[in-house]
Amino acid sequence: MEKELTKPLCFFAYISLLMIASIPSLVNAKDIVIVNVGESPQDNRIFFKNELVKLALEITKETYGEYEIVENSQRMNISRAFRELEKGENLTLTFAHTREEFEQKALVVRVPLRRGIDAFRLLVVKKGQEKNFSNIKSLEELKPFKVGLSPNWSTYKIMQENGFDIVDSPNYATMLKMLERGRFDFVPRALNEVYDELKRYQAVSDGLVVVPDIALYIPSVSFMFVSPKEPRIFQRLNSGLHAMSINGQLQDLLDKYHRDSVLKAKIQNRHIITLEHSEFPVFIPHEPLLKECDCAK
Repeated sequence: MEKELTKPLCFFAYISLLMIASIPSLVNAKDIVIVNVGESPQDNRIFFKNELVKLALEITKETYGEYEIVENSQRMNISRAFRELEKGENLTLTFAHTREEFEQKALVVRVPLRRGIDAFRLLVVKKGQEKNFSNIKSLEELKPFKVGLSPNWSTYKIMQENGFDIVDSPNYATMLKMLERGRFDFVPRALNEVYDELKRYQAVSDGLVVVPDIALYIPSVSFMFVSPKEPRIFQRLNSGLHAMSINGQLQDLLDKYHRDSVLKAKIQNRHIITLEHSEFPVFIPHEPLLKECDCAK
């Protein structure tokens, strides 16, 4: 009787071992993370973003296992990016200045990615026109000047809400040409973007300069947004970015990409004009622009 029972038990044990061996371990599973390639071929902002993603995945490898970063070759503006996040098929994450509609569509990693740098906007104008802005001290004094913006930019609704006369432009290269031709008076660009952009677009922007005396301050914060279809990857990136914020890796990355722009902008010498708006949540994380900034230089 015992021998008869042994055979089926051994058989079932053998089958169980085969089944266990055939099931891939969650620890060894590879996380596939699909990132964007930028809004245009000239969009160098993507280098900071992609290195940020890689570091966050690398720092969590011991807990979550291997990963693979895949580029989605389809260039998309922010509106389309969030539509793709909702579907969860062609994009795992994107970066944006937070607003209510974005937070309803995706999972938010609440680590301020640029620590306030991109809340400051410098004004790009046609060379020779910067003198028209040198004595401006208030929002009301700036409003008579026409501003060029893309409807997809976070600043569009904010400046519209503040009563500016806006001229729409489909893309940045076209916008710079329109600015040189006098279609509008200025284009506001984030401190971390403006100098690199003017250098890259020099062929079409050689007649443009940054106004030296003023800057706009638009309360805002950039977060990483992850597809709601990818809760595991969200948890991984959330853990990784918080760890980077604590151990100094995030600040090192900010210094690598943005320190020169912060020092060149000399915010301490500019008159700051604040644009209040309804897009920004109540919680405003405050972080220093740089870990070591000798602003007297």
